[in-house]
Order: sequence, then C-alpha cells, then structure tokens
Amino acid sequence: AIALALSIDPAEVRRRNLLRENDATATSQVLKESVAAVDTMEAAIKKSHYQDKVDQYSKHNSTCARYKKGIGVSTVFYGVGLGAGGKHLARSGAFMQLHTDGSLEVAVGHTEMGQGFKTVVAQMASTATGVPYDQIKILEIDTSRVPDSGPTVASRATFMSGNALLEAAGELKKRLIPVLGMKFPGTEPESLSWENGYVFPRSTPDQKVPLPDIARSACYGMQINLSVVGWYVAPPTSFDQDTGQGDAYFTYTYASNIAEVTVDTRTGVVNLDRLTACLDVGKAVNPQQVEGQIQGGALQGIGYALTEKIVHDSAGLMKTTGFSTYIIPTAMDAPPIDVVVLEKPHSRGPFGAKGFGELPLMGVAPAIASAVHNATGVAFRELPLIPELVLEKLEIQSASGDKHDQ
Repeated sequence: AIALALSIDPAEVRRRNLLRENDATATSQVLKESVAAVDTMEAAIKKSHYQDKVDQYSKHNSTCARYKKGIGVSTVFYGVGLGAGGKHLARSGAFMQLHTDGSLEVAVGHTEMGQGFKTVVAQMASTATGVPYDQIKILEIDTSRVPDSGPTVASRATFMSGNALLEAAGELKKRLIPVLGMKFPGTEPESLSWENGYVFPRSTPDQKVPLPDIARSACYGMQINLSVVGWYVAPPTSFDQDTGQGDAYFTYTYASNIAEVTVDTRTGVVNLDRLTACLDVGKAVNPQQVEGQIQGGALQGIGYALTEKIVHDSAGLMKTTGFSTYIIPTAMDAPPIDVVVLEKPHSRGPFGAKGFGELPLMGVAPAIASAVHNATGVAFRELPLIPELVLEKLEIQSASGDKHDQ
C-alpha cells in the first residue's frame, strides 16, 4: 500500500528498508551477524524474473478483461527459539555412549514429529564424532535419558539439540585423549581428524586408527567411561515489557516469497500459478530435507491464504469441523514451488545452522494477497481469499470506481 501511494515498486520499498548487518530492530537489538533479509529478496527476485513478470502482467491486464494476472512479494524475519519471554526454557541436553564396536548411541531432548529431526541429529553426531552415519542409533526421546530440554517448537530443535550434541562430542573426545596419546605419540589432540570411523593426524592421514580399536582400548584397557552428556544454554536475551526494548531473540532467520496468481474476475477464483520461496537457514544440515520442509510449509501457507476458513455459529461453536468444510490444499492444489536455500552461517549455530522450521509458512499468505492486489487493484485485509470474498470486493470496486484500497 505504501509503495502504491508513492508510485514505487513494492520490492524497491523493501530494498530500501530491510534490515542489514549492524542495523537495529524495532526493539533496539543490533544485528551483528547472519543477516540475510536483502539476500533472500534479491535471490527470490532473480529466480522468479520478478521485474519481467511485473511488466508482462501489466501488459496482459491491459488487454484481458476477465483473467487478471499479478505478482506479489513478501519478506519475513523471525526469531529463533523461545525468545526472552521463554528463556527459562532455553536449554537443551544430549547423551552419547560410544560402544566397543565403534557404534554410537545418542539421545536428545527434542522430538521427531515428521520433520526429519532424527536424521539431522544422526548427521550432526556423525560429523562431530567421526562415527559413520549408519552406526549411529538415535534413542527414543525420554526424560529418563536426557533432562527436560523444553518444547520442540519455535524453530529451536536443530540449534539447541545440535549445540548440546557438540558439547557431548567434545567431552567424549576429551575422555579418549589418554588412548590417543598412546596411538599418536607427540601429536596434539587438536591436530587429529575424526572421520568415517577413523582417527588420524591431519598431517599424516595414512596413519588411520579405527575408532572401535580406540573404544576397546579405552573401555577394557583403561576403564574409561564412554557415556557422556552435553548441556547447552542459549545465548542471553532480554526484553522490557514496559518499553518494548531489548535483545528479544539470540538470532533470526530470513525469508522472501514471490507469488504469481491469476484471478478470474467473473467468479472470484484465485489460482496460484507459481511460488518462489527463498530462505536463509544458516547452514542446511540436510539440503533435501530443508527443501521438503520449505515445500510443505509453503503449501500450509497456501491453504491459509486461499481455502482454510474457520466458521463459528452464534454460540461460538466451530461449524467447520471436517475436511469437507475446512478445506486444506492437497498435492493436486500445489503449484510449482521454486525453492532457493541460502546459507549465511551463524557463529553460535551447530555447524552454522539456524532453526527455520516455521519460517516457510509465514510469508506465503502476504505474498499471495499482494499478488491479488497487483492483479486487481484491490487490497484485501482478511483471509482466506475465498471466491465469495474476492468477488464481493471486486464488485464493490467496480461500483465505486475505486482502484485502490477496499
């Protein structure tokens, strides 16, 4: 709306105002690193051929009376973790046990609920310890193994559990120093590599010693306890409820979405033709799962924008109680989704990773609404954009001749 009032492209308004490194947020938090707001928008613009589409759709709309095309952009930044309001829960634990066959048992305090968390935990544990991925067993989540680590929400699981895993892996390696001193006399522990089931000096990689041999020497030869725990506490946060100021989150993730729509002005039906989603994740521990998470979250955002309408009766009881009345999008409703993953590592994230689980959902609806606005000249202030609502607003626009905000 600001862009239209000033006759400036909506992407340009964002370009001028998006946060950059060393900028301060509205809560006066200075962002020191891993600030990718501009990067995500520019990458999404490039991937979607945004400017070409703006011109192309404008020409189309000048000659087509019924089917109007539009393109819209949204940008999001989102705090990772529970923030200052939940810092009493900002801790996480991890457990590791190295066995004499070189396998590793791992337990963390966050839950696998279909997001692929166990895979990511195993990958991080493998990289941190050198135990091959297929020799890592992830134990079921239980506070009898790992202390309560707070909820698996707020895009925090990878960041928090990942750092706890690194703490545990560091302790495990420390306990093996006496054995390593005998295997590699005169070699500093810091100069050793742990990779694919072997330990070896980086200067002489041909001197590989199998990790099971080291584990057996430690367990039977030196009676070293190879069960370790890690405990991670998130970086400090602060927030003053009276002034609304403070370092609300320890880090943020960033996303930009560009939606392309066709609006049938006779029926009010909005068809999402294509969606471009660009996210900064710090480090993609598992790129395939990152892309899948983005696609799944985007489809949720599409439902929120276009179909998922909750209706209550006069007593406040929900009437949309099933999938015949509360319409969620299926695979048949999914448009082409172009995913762009950016990696701007954070120094405190495990391997540079930041949490991003909820981020793919957040910017989709505003991008779609903006695209419909671009197509029709009508700004919508409510969701979802079901045909009845769109048609009603278009008819009001037609009656009043107002081409702007309804």
